[in-house]
Amino acid sequence: MSKDQEKQVLRGKLSYSIRTAIREGGSADPKLNKLLANVIEIARNNQVPMENIQKILTDSKDKNKELKLIPFALKGPAQVVIIIETETENSNRTRQELSAFVKKKQFTIGDVSTGLYQFKHKGVILCSEYKGNTIGEEQLDEAEAHAIECGAEDVSIRNSYFEYGNVLEFTTDPSPSSFYPVVNALEKLNYKIVYSELEYIPLSTVELSDAYLEAVSDICEKLSSHKDVVKLFDNIIFPEQEC
Repeated sequence: MSKDQEKQVLRGKLSYSIRTAIREGGSADPKLNKLLANVIEIARNNQVPMENIQKILTDSKDKNKELKLIPFALKGPAQVVIIIETETENSNRTRQELSAFVKKKQFTIGDVSTGLYQFKHKGVILCSEYKGNTIGEEQLDEAEAHAIECGAEDVSIRNSYFEYGNVLEFTTDPSPSSFYPVVNALEKLNYKIVYSELEYIPLSTVELSDAYLEAVSDICEKLSSHKDVVKLFDNIIFPEQEC
């Protein structure tokens, strides 16, 4: 995927995070919902247009839009699995539209349980700075101590995360009662959080030929542009960064 495509996928995930923060925080007003205010700040730092954010806030007040979170699993040749998280008021319509597209690409769509056994569900928090300093190996020991203090399961350094360069990646249990307290605790310790979301992390990955990799990358791009798709997770080794 190109950097522009990766950014598009990231902005889609952050838009989803705003909707999640509204549900979890109980308000679409960032003045009354600290979690929402934090997510909006992260979204704006990642160039999510303000008009997109405002539309999400406005739509959340429309009681006629009863959106549900519906995940699907796509399976393709060479043991490729893609987990798709959608937000839709009509799961049958969404499934039919996605199925019509992926069938042409030799993929099948099914209930998410058919693919989940190949992934672990984790909270992921990425931090680009600690006390105003950029991230390097010298911060890892202190970050490991902070991970234990905050209740995170693990921390490592992720290299070359967009324009931020190296970032610290904290992982947590995916339950809201575990994930959100870790986010808040890291903020209080003066970490600059640039991404925080629940993700499906593959237990093993597959390496594809250049031709098939290009085809799958195109599928990821097309799927991410569907209006109901908010997240994509896969088990594919991409040269730079997964879609």
